[in-house]
Amino acid sequence: MSAPLSHLDLLEAESIHIFREAAAQFRKPVLMYSIGKDSTVLLHLARKAFFPEKPPFPLLHVDTTWKFREMIASRNKTARAKERVFSFRAAGHRWDPRKQRPEMWRLLNGRLGSGETVRVFPLSNWTEKDVWRYLAREKLDVVPLYFAAERPTVQRNGQLLVVDDERFKLEPGEHVEARRVRFRTLGCYPLTAAVASEASDIEGVVAETLAARTSERVGRLIDHDQSGAMEKKKQEGYF
Repeated sequence: MSAPLSHLDLLEAESIHIFREAAAQFRKPVLMYSIGKDSTVLLHLARKAFFPEKPPFPLLHVDTTWKFREMIASRNKTARAKERVFSFRAAGHRWDPRKQRPEMWRLLNGRLGSGETVRVFPLSNWTEKDVWRYLAREKLDVVPLYFAAERPTVQRNGQLLVVDDERFKLEPGEHVEARRVRFRTLGCYPLTAAVASEASDIEGVVAETLAARTSERVGRLIDHDQSGAMEKKKQEGYF
């Protein structure tokens, strides 16, 4: 008798199923690649889903020119509440939670109405802890910014911001100080805060993540700005 599938095995199988359904049901799928840890897992799963062939869709990376330099270096080397797995957007990419379709028995309906598009979430049921455990199990490389190191930082509004280049403008009374920090999530660097940490490898990050009591997106300053919560941003077509 074979051993039962582990929690990560089940998540992996579900994600591979979602990738194959998306490729089968949509005309022009594209995989958004942000260079972060979730994107690293997604790309690995896509390769598994269609092996030995290449994934039947391109990767798209949107370079805002404000990514951390280490993120761009990693890209060049490589070359989650009311959302459904198939999350439908109306014309203008606006998201309406009342018009999302039920997904009972894991049946995914990809039929599109006029002007509709879909965002597919193969990691819909993964937690931050699952992602890190999978990265460790599969021995995948991630951007070094996820690991603790001494970095030039500025404390602003209770957040630790890393000074990545000369475009970072100090506000009155601020000064740069070296601190040992890492990132739980990565985005454009003026809008992404670091956390104080001693976790310098995947094992340390996994242990630290298991003990965390806050969301990984607590460091995304854009989630806390005056334009409102993430749900409102999705309704306006931002996500």
